[in-house]
Order: sequence, then structure tokens, then C-alpha cells
Amino acid sequence: MPRFEPPPTAAGHDWPATVERLQRVARAVCGCEHAAEDLTQQALAAALSRAPDKADHFGYLRTTLVRLWIDRQRSWLRRTRLALRYASKFVCGESATRDAERGEELHAVRTAIAALPPQQRAVFVLRVMEELPYEEIAETLACSVASVRSNLHLARRRVRATVGE
Repeated sequence: MPRFEPPPTAAGHDWPATVERLQRVARAVCGCEHAAEDLTQQALAAALSRAPDKADHFGYLRTTLVRLWIDRQRSWLRRTRLALRYASKFVCGESATRDAERGEELHAVRTAIAALPPQQRAVFVLRVMEELPYEEIAETLACSVASVRSNLHLARRRVRATVGE
């Protein structure tokens, strides 16, 4: 990844830690290392071009990243590519067997999270992995707290049903 140059207004900010934390959120949301790096770069570029004074604020960067990811997920072409990619994995037999039971469980959970609709997946990741309060998730996703709670409930139910807990 090319070296990130911070804006001159945020000279004292710990940028490597912020970028790493942002990439962790992106990996959790995307499920793919390369897509997460692209999304992180796109979020940083968008934040720096739109509001350079807020670019050193992690909440603003995270909100930008999640909204960019949701926009990508809503794209018809993106959904078509995703369906083709999953179909090719099953046709070609690329789903590898796991040696350890823990690895199988982790794979099942990742697959279940990847199968969630974009809004539910975003709420699930922000609440379970980032441990954000409902109000902050609602602000990030521009929806009501009731919508966040409902989406989280539905996401947890789907993940449990898929994993078989």
C-alpha cells in the first residue's frame, strides 16, 4: 500500500494507529483483505477531499468507510459479481476442508456474516466487533436506534441459524 501522508493540520495525530484501526473495521465489513485496503484508501481520500479538518477524527473516518461500503453493496453489478464468485467456488470445489474444529466454526461464522444483507452486516460488525453503542451506530448509518436494534436482532438470528448454534 502506498504511504499515507497526513494533512498538515493534523501533525500530532497517530496516523498509523488510525489507519490500522480503520483497516480492521474494513476487513470485518468486507471480509476480504484486498477489498478492505481499497475501501480504507477510498474512505481516507474521501475524508481528506471533503473535510480535511475532520480527517483525523476516527468516528468520521469510520462513518465514511461504512457508508462507502454500503453504497458498494447496493450496486447491482457488485451483487452480480458476488453471486458469480460464490457460484464458481462451489462449482470448482474450492471450499477447503478445515483440520481444526475451531477453524471450521470460524469459517462458518465468517460465511454467515458475509451472507447478511448490507445494513444488517454493518450493524452487526459495528456492534459486535467495534462494540459501539446503539446511538453511535444509528448516527453512523443515518437511521433510528430502533432500526439498529431491529437489524442487529435479525442479523444475530440469521447468523445463529446459519451456524447452527
